[in-house]
Amino acid sequence: MKRDIIRLFVTNIIKMSVTLLTAFVIPTVLSIDDYGYLKLYQFYVSYLGVLHLGYCDGIYLYYGGVNINSIDRIQLSLEHSTLLLYEIFVAFGFLVYSIVNRDFIILILAFTIVPAVLSTLYIYIYQATGELKRYSKLVNFTTICNLIIIISLVLTSIKNYKCYIVANCLVQWIMFVTGWISFKRKIVMGKILFSFKIFIKYVRMGILLTIGNFIYALFIGIDKWFINKNLDISQFSFYSFAAQMVTVVNMIVSPIAMTLYSHLSREKNKNFEIRIKRLLVVILMIIPLFINCIELIVCNFLSSYISAVDVIRILLISQIFLVLNTAVFVNLYKVYKKQKDYFIRLSVAVVVALLLNILICIYSPNIVAFSVATMFSIIVWLLLNLNFFHYLKPELKELIYIVGLLLLYVFLFKADIIFRISVYFMIYLLTTKYLMKEEWNYIFSQIQGGYNKIRKILCK
Repeated sequence: MKRDIIRLFVTNIIKMSVTLLTAFVIPTVLSIDDYGYLKLYQFYVSYLGVLHLGYCDGIYLYYGGVNINSIDRIQLSLEHSTLLLYEIFVAFGFLVYSIVNRDFIILILAFTIVPAVLSTLYIYIYQATGELKRYSKLVNFTTICNLIIIISLVLTSIKNYKCYIVANCLVQWIMFVTGWISFKRKIVMGKILFSFKIFIKYVRMGILLTIGNFIYALFIGIDKWFINKNLDISQFSFYSFAAQMVTVVNMIVSPIAMTLYSHLSREKNKNFEIRIKRLLVVILMIIPLFINCIELIVCNFLSSYISAVDVIRILLISQIFLVLNTAVFVNLYKVYKKQKDYFIRLSVAVVVALLLNILICIYSPNIVAFSVATMFSIIVWLLLNLNFFHYLKPELKELIYIVGLLLLYVFLFKADIIFRISVYFMIYLLTTKYLMKEEWNYIFSQIQGGYNKIRKILCK
């Protein structure tokens, strides 16, 4: 588990660093409206996973735990070509729509569909078969290419958002071609044929997971749909800038969530699950430090985005609750085969989010109100999950730890940013040591062990 987490963590650190760099660099080049159009394209891209109708999820479930070398290569080639031809057909539909409506964003989206969905197929197969090394190489190479392309655009002072959208599409094609070359070594490339039988097989197998992923994507993106339809592009730009910071946080914790499922499945032990949840709480309570650091950067280098600071604060605090939902509870629903209960509770949270966003649209549509609605609906989802897995409800010490640190963060709002960071960090360490003692000792022992290994390597 540790090796897998470290490999994925390193991959995500590279990706996070590039994402963080571009998140701060691109807004300095593009106007607020142009940045908004770029983020609108990226927002649409985030929903492209729905277009495979569960096919990729079906592949993931079918090959889960299988050694990639034992897979029938001819069969895998047919499965690959079936998805390829289907997505070409879907992309053609988007292309026609974009030409008829003269919509540039949808036009580039049409050219993004095939590489985005096929790349998902490669990634799912590598994850399902435990080929995490191949997965990491693919993602790392694409990330570096993305950095080179974006920096090239910035250094040449290109300020047209359309160039950046095309660049994003180009990165998808780089990932697709690289994945195809790597994947081709594992299959026998025959004729490109479509098998209706295979298509239906994997769609049936993965459709429930895709519906669940779509509901989740709708849940975390419903605020953006409302902002896009009810506010101008500049407000969407401010909100998207704040949401970009959320993406960075997710990259830090996603390696844990990705590798946690198999270990929770093997253990099926309530004490182990409680320990994992408490460890995650300790890690997540660092987020307020991260928020203050971002605020410092925005205030000093991106003053045109100061309007997004309040939204950044709310959305990033929301991640404390959202990551608990996704990393712990979503995995537990899978472990105990409680997908139906998962859908019900997530659907309730979506309805809550929908109603809140509608009320905001009626009475006072603004980006801060939409972010508060997002946080409230995430907390509702967490409470529903805690009610189902009641043994994971926080004990008094843990509750004091979470609420106390959050209140401290709010209390320090009006203080100097450097003072905020210093005070929060010191109190975070003290409260963790005395209120979350077991977790403190475990984390400290892991850090000490890592330090000793590095020292031994350097001394040789």
